Amino acid sequence: GVSINGAGTGLNGIRILSALSVSVENVTVDGMTSHGISVESNLSPKITVVDSTFRGNTGNGINTFVTTGTVNLSVADAVFSSNNIGINLSGSTKATVRDSSMVNNLTGVTASNADIGVFHCLVSGNSTGFSALAGGNIRLSDNMITSNTTGLSISGGVIASFGNNMINANTTDGAPNAF
Repeated sequence: GVSINGAGTGLNGIRILSALSVSVENVTVDGMTSHGISVESNLSPKITVVDSTFRGNTGNGINTFVTTGTVNLSVADAVFSSNNIGINLSGSTKATVRDSSMVNNLTGVTASNADIGVFHCLVSGNSTGFSALAGGNIRLSDNMITSNTTGLSISGGVIASFGNNMINANTTDGAPNAF
């Protein structure tokens, strides 16, 4: 695989400004001062991330902020560890994450004006596991959410559960507000 090491001075590991389609496979992004992947394209990009690791980034593992268009993001078999936020979505992002780990970040997943489905993932050791901000919709199925300070945090968004998640042994578990 490919390793992108910012050594504490690199800004973004991968910065997407105008692509329509990007595939990231078997990549490790470590030690960036900003984000592992920064999505800034207003061209409605389709982004696929498979079998990759984002760790030790001062910013976020994956960060989307677009002003027009919609980001379509698919993540599978990825690890997000020791970032500010593992996956931070905003600005009309539609995402799915499956079979991945968001561990030891400040926040595992944040959605603001974005939609994300998270399936069969481990979310552990974060200050906050999931955070649904204004306009954020998070759908959870078959996840283990444990050993976080706060498991689920809702501040103007929606966290929907299919009822098959293990949300336990967090300092404050929190609860979904939709089923």
